[in-house]
Amino acid sequence: MRVDLDSLIGSVLGGRYRVLRRVGAGGMGAVFEAEQLDLRRRVALKVLAELDPQSVARLQQEAMTAGGLQSQHVVAIFDFQLGAPPFLVMELLTGESLSTLLRREGQLEASRATRIAAQMLAGLEAAHRVGITHRDVKPSNVWISRSAAGEEHVKLLDFGIAKMHDVPGGVRTATGHFLGTPSYMAPEQLRGQPADARSDIHAVGVVLFEMLTGARPWRGANAPALPFEIIEHVPPPLDALVPATPRALAAAVARALEKDPSVRFVTAAEMAQTLQATLPTSWSAVKAAAPATLPEAPSAAASGGRTNTFDVAAPPPKAASERLAATLASPGAAPPPDAHPASGRHVASSPTQPSPHAAPSPHPKHGARGVGDRPAPPARPMPLARPSSSTNTVVLVILGVGVLILLASVMVMCVAVISTPTKSSKNTIDASAPASASASASARTFDPSF
Repeated sequence: MRVDLDSLIGSVLGGRYRVLRRVGAGGMGAVFEAEQLDLRRRVALKVLAELDPQSVARLQQEAMTAGGLQSQHVVAIFDFQLGAPPFLVMELLTGESLSTLLRREGQLEASRATRIAAQMLAGLEAAHRVGITHRDVKPSNVWISRSAAGEEHVKLLDFGIAKMHDVPGGVRTATGHFLGTPSYMAPEQLRGQPADARSDIHAVGVVLFEMLTGARPWRGANAPALPFEIIEHVPPPLDALVPATPRALAAAVARALEKDPSVRFVTAAEMAQTLQATLPTSWSAVKAAAPATLPEAPSAAASGGRTNTFDVAAPPPKAASERLAATLASPGAAPPPDAHPASGRHVASSPTQPSPHAAPSPHPKHGARGVGDRPAPPARPMPLARPSSSTNTVVLVILGVGVLILLASVMVMCVAVISTPTKSSKNTIDASAPASASASASARTFDPSF
């Protein structure tokens, strides 16, 4: 029995879901936007187009599997009713499927594809922990919504053929048939062997390969040849197809696509952790763990052979160059030190302000030159140590004292010579002139004929 899906718009299903419009369609039925009247919220209704027992069993199994999962990466199930027609009530999502995204963009950048795959694996890990295998992981069952900040959020859809381990009944595969999409199925599924969590991991590897290259790893000339190719052929390495792919990411995809399930990742969480390790560190983590971004040092050709270093604790280049110029302009001033006294780190230098301790590059012409363009002076021998001003003063004082002593000695000798009378001078004294002893002594001392 087939249901006229277009006639459902405007009707109320289950007594409380008013159907508003169709938002999607598939092989089993269609998805409608509806209003839940008692809670006054918008929901999505998945309605079957065919009322055969197999389709109804699949829809009911989806309600049982996905409805019991608690994960932000699995679509939320609110209700299921076996009415006419049967329908499933889910959260209403905005955005687009991964298949739509790939049709529009073709190939995704490595970090973006890795983040999408990691979120897929987070949803699968929640299912695997409670014994559920999705068995139909493909781009059309991966929904991507975007936050106000532009961040992509991934949710897994369609657990209709999911396998619940250790649960009797459920959807079973008929002889000669298999459920799922062959292009994304693992070799053991195509052989008719039981699927488990590692089968879902294989499917994630196929989806990730497709996101990175824009094509599936196995294409197959025709439908019968595709299963044989998946079972027997090994896809080419990712980094050979897309050289920009990180080697660790290519190795993770290759491991997920291994033919032997025992060689693949054991859990979805293990693969997610491996993928996240290939991602570049987030900007917030870089700012917290690393110093500020340093400007790129110029090449040797651009800087005249100098090596310039940058230090986040150094003053701005303009202030440093002004201080250096003022120091050089002061006569007798020593150049500024090249290290901070507290840390011992080199002072920052830039292409316009070379480090004062670095050898300047030769300038091709003689003329006006900047501080950093002066030619290196020729090598000169180390000058001898000069006496200090204090030493010169002591020497001068000693010399002065010696001169004074010498002059005093000469004066004493002169006085001694003057005070001794000669025989001729005695004969010239007038004996008849009356004079006192003191007067004659005075005349001898001041004799003008001496």
